[in-house]
Amino acid sequence: MKHFAISTLAALGALLATAPAARAADTICTTYITGPQAIIGNVVVPDGASCSLGWVPPPTTLCCNPPPPPGYGAVSVSGSVTVGHRSNLIVGLESTIAGNLQANNCGYVEFVSEGSEVVDGNVQIEKCNGGATPGQPAFLSTGSGSRILGNFQCQNNTGPCVLEGAFVGQYVQVLYNVTPAGSLPSQIDDNQILGSLQVMNNVFPGSPSIIDNNHISGSLQCQSNSPPPTGAGNTVARGKQGQCAGF
Repeated sequence: MKHFAISTLAALGALLATAPAARAADTICTTYITGPQAIIGNVVVPDGASCSLGWVPPPTTLCCNPPPPPGYGAVSVSGSVTVGHRSNLIVGLESTIAGNLQANNCGYVEFVSEGSEVVDGNVQIEKCNGGATPGQPAFLSTGSGSRILGNFQCQNNTGPCVLEGAFVGQYVQVLYNVTPAGSLPSQIDDNQILGSLQVMNNVFPGSPSIIDNNHISGSLQCQSNSPPPTGAGNTVARGKQGQCAGF
């Protein structure tokens, strides 16, 4: 009887070894996902929803955010995150995304300044409007030491793109964004970029984009921006071109 059981288990093990692995279902986020927590698979923010990964602090002083309350911590996502139409995503508390982050026709995506949020893949923000208040950023990561190990693309948005104090493992592109008069400026400041930085074909009425104090291993290229961007203090390994030649 023992021999039969062992044989049966061995056969079952062989069958399981050859069967395709089950795909984890997507996690749908319409409010908060609090940590510490590991999510296996992808996260989807459906159309018209707002999602927070980790803890998002209440408004506080300009200097710092308060520590998270008990029971909150970083969220790690083993797959990618997709942000739907008119939807918002906030990533906080050193949360990590192992895949890509893609937002199309969204409100906004924000990395809050609680720590070093990380995306191992690419970040693409396209056709996003900055949310309910016109002129607010379509993408905002400021003062948080965020890390994007792939490419960062912010294009065809009607809200500005703000990337400050981040590490980007490949190229940064800010392209074809058209913001309304009175918008906040797009800002690419104090970043370490291992690829090139391209700021091209953007229209920012009354609010020229700002490009300051970046360390760029590739080139810095600016052209066909109206008005031309402003900037200074950039260290560029492979040359500054076009409207950024003096930066």
